[in-house]
Amino acid sequence: MQINVWLVLLHNTALGMAHPDSVVRNAFGDPYYYNLCPSAPEARAYAIGLAKDVTETYPVAGISLEAPGFTPYAHGYHHEFALLQSNPWLENMLGLCFCEHCIAGAELMGIDARRLKAQVAADIAHYFDSDVDFPTDMADAFWRADIVSDGDLRRLLDYRSGVVTALVAEIRATVRADATVAVIPSVARPTGGAWYEGSDLKALAEATGIVEACFYEPSAARVAADLFDIKRRLRGNGTLRAILRPSYPDLASKGEFLDAVAALRGWRC
Repeated sequence: MQINVWLVLLHNTALGMAHPDSVVRNAFGDPYYYNLCPSAPEARAYAIGLAKDVTETYPVAGISLEAPGFTPYAHGYHHEFALLQSNPWLENMLGLCFCEHCIAGAELMGIDARRLKAQVAADIAHYFDSDVDFPTDMADAFWRADIVSDGDLRRLLDYRSGVVTALVAEIRATVRADATVAVIPSVARPTGGAWYEGSDLKALAEATGIVEACFYEPSAARVAADLFDIKRRLRGNGTLRAILRPSYPDLASKGEFLDAVAALRGWRC
């Protein structure tokens, strides 16, 4: 029997609290202890070392890398109370990392990261000081508009993808050559939202050869739609493997589960 190990890389609260200089920090400088920053040298060394150790110490056939990037703000780590109504614009702004490692790396790419950090903090503070609540659909549109209108924000998001792709590629180059390396790219639903975490699906497939997508959807039709989009983004690169949760709140019936499996098998993941 072959064994594949599922490794959670950078979502690690205990290590984050022990190494606060290596965690994601928002525009206000607040640390997110649950997310080691993939731009931080020590966090990268830990992720690479963990993958290398597992493949060299144990006779595993391969590893699956979960959480190689920037975990979204809404994911959290332990019973947080925001005490305010949230929305996609606010969550995405709060999820941007402006730690010194990200700022330094972004500046090397020609991004005015310190200006962007100040602007993001000011925009969030102005929103908090107002009596406005963004409806979900409007907040999502506002976020997309910010990406289009602010070149530094757009380039920062691209920078994040480069950081994560490079980390995964280094892991692939470091671990035992005959061990497979797959990437679980995102906690986003649908998977197309993985870009926010720095997961460029096509680039990750090119770096490792395997993408493992979490089809955590409540119907076979939604699984099929997500699959269609992922295959379109991969453009024929790499192998796609599927992860399902055959239980509530995803696939609540045996019939829906079997239909989802049939949809996935039909696309030859």
